[in-house]
Amino acid sequence: MVKRGSQRPSKFYEEQLEYWEEKLKNHFKENIQKFDADKEFDILVQMEENGMKVDWDNYHKRIEENNGIIFPMTIQQAFQVWSYLTPNWEGMGGTYLGRFMQGVQELMNLLEIEEQKIVLQFVQKIDGYYAKTVNDKADKERKAAERKSSVRK
Repeated sequence: MVKRGSQRPSKFYEEQLEYWEEKLKNHFKENIQKFDADKEFDILVQMEENGMKVDWDNYHKRIEENNGIIFPMTIQQAFQVWSYLTPNWEGMGGTYLGRFMQGVQELMNLLEIEEQKIVLQFVQKIDGYYAKTVNDKADKERKAAERKSSVRK
């Protein structure tokens, strides 16, 4: 781990970040439906915050069975922060432009996130991978619709 006040993270720590960044990239490549698990995570967090009992072991077991991976808490926190941010869509073309980042630090303070710098880096990576995945899917659908309409003419 990084010692408080040190200038640079250790090589081991950098390798961990690279490893999880690659896992995150694959998360988006494999299946966009995995966001359902992240939505479920947000719901469970809200339930717990409202005093309801949450079976986290069952949740993690299902995630591991379905995805084969459980992200570390820092990345889970990044997904949580990302999910609270407002999406920005281009109106005419339906292109996803990313999340509005206003108030992200206040949000992280409210959620009592300690590693804010790293969480923010992963929020930006999540948003970038999500934008690429959603926009690529929309482009494929647009091109398929264009081909279909050109065949009818």
